[in-house]
Amino acid sequence: MILLVDDQADVRFMLSLFLQDEGMDFDEAASGEEALEKLATNHYDLVLLDQRMPPGISGIEVAERVRTIGTSTPIVLYSAFLDPQVEQKAADLGLRTVDKGEPDRLIEAIRATLV
Repeated sequence: MILLVDDQADVRFMLSLFLQDEGMDFDEAASGEEALEKLATNHYDLVLLDQRMPPGISGIEVAERVRTIGTSTPIVLYSAFLDPQVEQKAADLGLRTVDKGEPDRLIEAIRATLV
């Protein structure tokens, strides 16, 4: 089960189509805060997490909180705006990063992470 986290409903819809086409089961969260609530009460094999989710907490902040509570759930961080600092923080947290505009690479990252 994958937790898909993105503040934009249209992006969640598009990504859900990709996940469905790949035969993957998923749940959705519309904010970092909602994702943290779901992660506290459910088990997920992977979190697919948008970096930029205004006005709430960012994807990196969600990942930091997840790691702080000791959860080792794999996380793939995606964004159309990945800068070197974010990518370094992501690497330090053990996350994979993918450009949002490359859905094929996103699916590859999901598959590689779930193996």
